[in-house]
Amino acid sequence: MFYNYFRVYKCCFYVRETLGKNKKPIKIYKFRTQKKEYELITQNKLESIIGTSIEEESLTFLGKYLRKFWIDEIPQLYNLIKGDIKLIGFRPDELRNIKDKDDSYFSIKPGLIGISYGIPIEKITKSKCKNSTRAAYKKLYIKEYLNNPIKTDVKYFGRFLYNVVFKNVRPV
Repeated sequence: MFYNYFRVYKCCFYVRETLGKNKKPIKIYKFRTQKKEYELITQNKLESIIGTSIEEESLTFLGKYLRKFWIDEIPQLYNLIKGDIKLIGFRPDELRNIKDKDDSYFSIKPGLIGISYGIPIEKITKSKCKNSTRAAYKKLYIKEYLNNPIKTDVKYFGRFLYNVVFKNVRPV
């Protein structure tokens, strides 16, 4: 019975180990949307080829719909309730991508709703949020958040609602 439970768990969920606030190890839970063989492709490589057929190939049939309607993010509500993440903030990076981060990166919790949703719509469509652009926005967010956390999160949440609800945009 335990074996069957473990098989279903491993099949349905993707667990990302990362570091949260003050470099506390946390596990981020999501519904699995990619085929197993594509999990070996690093996030950086996948980001550099977004828009090509390999991105579509990597998703399972059900995974396309889970991502389209953000259902794959539902297990992260557990992380939110536990206090590992907050509602608004930069998305938690994988361990292999956070080795070169400075201490300010670890001064705040990662977020369920990524800051890329809070970027003004004109900048989303122009830059497609490349890695260098994402890093710049993370630094800006950290600076704003450390100065005034509530104002910053309200601002980004308002932009999120505007971009998603009124402009029907889902940044990559």
